[in-house]
Formats: sequence, structure tokens, C-alpha cells
Amino acid sequence: MMQKIKDYKWYIIIVIAIVLFDFFFFNFVVKPIQVSGPSMNPNLHDKEKVWAFKSSQIKRGSVIVFFAKGTDPEQKDNLVYVKRVIGLPGDKVESKNGKLFVNDKLVNQSYISPDQRDAGTGNWSSFSELSSKKDATWKANDKKNLDHVPQKSYFVLGDNRKVSNDSRYFGYVPEGKIIGVVKSPWFFFNSHRYEINRYADNFFVSSKDNRKPDVSDNN
Repeated sequence: MMQKIKDYKWYIIIVIAIVLFDFFFFNFVVKPIQVSGPSMNPNLHDKEKVWAFKSSQIKRGSVIVFFAKGTDPEQKDNLVYVKRVIGLPGDKVESKNGKLFVNDKLVNQSYISPDQRDAGTGNWSSFSELSSKKDATWKANDKKNLDHVPQKSYFVLGDNRKVSNDSRYFGYVPEGKIIGVVKSPWFFFNSHRYEINRYADNFFVSSKDNRKPDVSDNN
């Protein structure tokens, strides 16, 4: 009888340990997310499941997950957005004829098609210009720093630029709204998800021509 009681206690301890591990892991380490919509095509697809790692470093080129409510003024539901980080705090971001420039350096956009880079992205030389567009919903207090991304904020774009609702429309993503960085665990190594964040380590074009063109340069 005493042996059965001891065995029963061990079962309870194991169950409690599993519950505590699950609580810690999914609340502080990683959060499963389901992509909604086509804004990250062709790299992430509608209804695709990904993992957001909460403690991972956010880099230029990282794909992140963040709460839409409190970021997008028009979003009142408890939804999450999945987008790619283009500008870190303090960065200046510009777009010209399908080319992105961060701090006057040309960005590597090989993860999307030429059409997505050109027709999909648009042209702007300042955040002020973006926020003044008729379809922008930037809040007034977001317009205090329009030359560079404010501290504890990020500028994001969807990979499928033609349909993506991103920082071009709702402004910066506050640090406190970010859930985590989308990562591909080792057991997904055969999935295209393995590729989605490798551009964070190869964000700029490596070339002597990696420079912002003159205003008169239309190439």
C-alpha cells in the first residue's frame, strides 16, 4: 500500500512538472501563431503555422509577430500581424523605384519579386511623406519624429507589398506590442520557413554601389 502511495505521488509530481514547463515555455519562450492573409506571400502563406520566439534579438530583416490592437488605429480586434522589420530605432527608411534604402544603404530584397519591390512598395523620401498620404492612419503622436524611427519602435513591411497593411499606413510598431521573432526550429529544416529570417544576416546589398542614388537617378 505504501509503495502505491509513493508511486501515486511521483505521478502527481511529473504532471505538475509538465504543466509548469508548458506554462513557462509557451508564455515566456515561444508562442504558436497562425498567419492570416496573403501579406507575407510568397514566404509565408495564409493559415500557415509559425512560432514566435519571445527573447530573440530583433534585427533588420527579421520577421516579427505583434499585436494589431494598439498598433494599427483601425484594428480593434485581438489579432496579430506578421511583418518584416525594415527599420530599427534611429533608422531612416526611403523607397525609390523599387529600391529600399536604410540610412542611405541599399537593402537586399531578393526574397520578393521585382514587381513586389517596384509597383508594390511605392516611393517616399520621408516618414512625413508617408503619413500625409490619404490612406495613412498614423496617429498624431506618431508624427513627432518623422526623419527617423523613434526609440523603442520599428518600421515594418509585408513581403507582399501590394496588399500588405503595414508601417506605410499605420506607422511604427511599438516595442511593447511585439510578441516575438518568427523562427524555424531545426526539425523544420526542409520547410521554406528555414529561409524567412536568413535575410536578417544579409540585409544590405554587398556592393560598391550600395548607396542612395541622386535625386535625378531614375534607374
